[in-house]
Amino acid sequence: MSSIRKIAMVLVVAAQCSAVCAVDTDLPVKIDGFGTLAGVKNDNADVSFYGANDEVDWDTDSVLGLQIKVPLSDKLSLTGQVVARGYEDYDTKMEWLFMTYGLSDNLDARAGRLRIPFFMYSDSLEVGYSYLWVRPPVDVYGQLGFTSFDGADALYSIPVSSMELNLQPYFGSGNHDIIRPGQNGKLEVTNLWGLHAVLSNDWIALHAGHTEGDFDIKNIDAIDGFLVGLNSAGFPAAEDQFGTNNRHGTFDGVGVDATWENIRFISEYTRKGTDGLIANSTGWYATVAYQYNTLTPHITFSELETDEDYGGEQLVAGAMPPPLAMGTMQFARQNTVNQSSVTTGLRWDVAKQTAIKFEWQRINPDNDSSPSFLVVNPAYPGDPVNVYTVAVDVVF
Repeated sequence: MSSIRKIAMVLVVAAQCSAVCAVDTDLPVKIDGFGTLAGVKNDNADVSFYGANDEVDWDTDSVLGLQIKVPLSDKLSLTGQVVARGYEDYDTKMEWLFMTYGLSDNLDARAGRLRIPFFMYSDSLEVGYSYLWVRPPVDVYGQLGFTSFDGADALYSIPVSSMELNLQPYFGSGNHDIIRPGQNGKLEVTNLWGLHAVLSNDWIALHAGHTEGDFDIKNIDAIDGFLVGLNSAGFPAAEDQFGTNNRHGTFDGVGVDATWENIRFISEYTRKGTDGLIANSTGWYATVAYQYNTLTPHITFSELETDEDYGGEQLVAGAMPPPLAMGTMQFARQNTVNQSSVTTGLRWDVAKQTAIKFEWQRINPDNDSSPSFLVVNPAYPGDPVNVYTVAVDVVF
């Protein structure tokens, strides 16, 4: 069954449920939809940008989604979100499915499958209409391989002078497919917990968050083969150091979104800390936009840096033969990303719920590491790559 037919069936069921629930609770079911149709290409046949090469690709950023909120009483509700992404062959996935209970006017408790608030745009990550860019800056938003978890959280709002403070503590676990350039595997996350805070008023929002958890990465052939090879060569200590099982990770982020008259400034800074083969990294971006009637031109500078030192002193197996040590360090560097980007774009709000976007991104990779895009030709010299995108975002 196609994804369009699956989502259409969900809409029919939701409409039927709406009639029933409206009678039982006198509260209407809320149904929202969103979608993006985008064409992407780059200027280099040697690389693939999340599936897009030097020919126009219509799957990389295209998405269709549906969100349904069903009130079960004046305090209890059920929310679900179904998403079909182009880069996943439009297979429908239940991204959200949680119950919300209103404990008071300013405190809600939720349980089920929830979105982790890693970033400022975590809650609307799939809804392209909600932000300026075609896609949130990948130097920040591309650092992690998952966005949702199974568990519980709380939403608590507190007035602070002329502002409002929103706190979101959360905990849980999750099993996720890793779908990235050249990497398809499994990510298992346990003992996940964190806190996200937002302080805001009419013109500025300040975000800060911290997350910790344990993780295992499995079924990635290149990594598994590398680790088995180290053990077979008689270096189990090196295998343990570069392993991807029974690891601990942290993620911290701060951000600001401010508007002054027609000028808007958006920026985030994030830091990922892990042990094993997955390197520590920091990412940041800064966007400046100017709104003129229905047109909003913008420019973004961003950077992703790996700060793990994969020097020979980290190989712990001091007696490792030079060829094996060199190969080990080269493999480790392939799992680091150092790059910077400049993105210029234009958002045109052609209707109340429709926006057309044009974007040009220039990615400058560091030749000592692997870039965020997939290199399909080993002879690729590490030159900058230009990515061109046109997209139509809608909400309904």
